[in-house]
Amino acid sequence: MGWMNRNGSGASFRISECSCVVLFAEMYGEYGKWADFAIEFANEFHKPLIGVRPRDDSPAPKWMQINCRVTVKWQRSAIVAAIQEYSL
Repeated sequence: MGWMNRNGSGASFRISECSCVVLFAEMYGEYGKWADFAIEFANEFHKPLIGVRPRDDSPAPKWMQINCRVTVKWQRSAIVAAIQEYSL
């Protein structure tokens, strides 16, 4: 991730400025370290986490159930509605 340096300060700044953080379950495998930073910083800055479940409608992963305020389907209208509802 070009915008995130080794200690995560790039991610920290970006998350501190946003209204909510959206995490996609399917990306966790490849970007797990980034997702862990995002969860940590979202909690630190009291930003709501929105989880997007896998496209195959399998259940939300445990990490997502624990950390996200809400989980939604991989569907544009559901993602947009969650962002509108939970953004600060």
